Amino acid sequence: MELIKIKCENCGASLEVDKNVQTLSCPYCKSKVLINDSVSKVDRFLNSLTNATKRIQEQSLESQKKQLEYRNSKEYKDDQKRTMRLLGGLMLIPVLMIVFGLLLSNGDNYRHIQIECSKNDKNYLLKVDNENGLSCAACEEDIINELNEKYIDIDNLGSTRKNIKLYFENSGGTCN
Repeated sequence: MELIKIKCENCGASLEVDKNVQTLSCPYCKSKVLINDSVSKVDRFLNSLTNATKRIQEQSLESQKKQLEYRNSKEYKDDQKRTMRLLGGLMLIPVLMIVFGLLLSNGDNYRHIQIECSKNDKNYLLKVDNENGLSCAACEEDIINELNEKYIDIDNLGSTRKNIKLYFENSGGTCN
């Protein structure tokens, strides 16, 4: 005698029966179960697919319901606020880095400067860059030498601009 496993269509109980038996009464719910009938096999298969589909739909609906409840909850709104604060803070970091970098550089980011000055009714156009240093077509050699010795710092052109203005203002001139 060879046993096969089947499920009762009515109550879902697992049953072991002889594969040659055509019908059986379920010992749990007393319903009639057809065993080797090909139509009943197809029906059992379709019923199991239908039941599985219903379970999946129920689980999906339950999951959607939980998501909706969460989205309407205070916890979700608090999570959203925390996330937005975090993103805002993260976006602020590069801005602060740029601002502090500019403040701390004190003009180090200049590659060249150009400044117009005048002294004793004479106009000067001074140019300073990182590669060539100071150039001034109208400047006397003693002005160029003094500026180069005391006031020009090609590694910090921001302070060089201030130093040139100081030089001209201290000797009775002005700069723009």
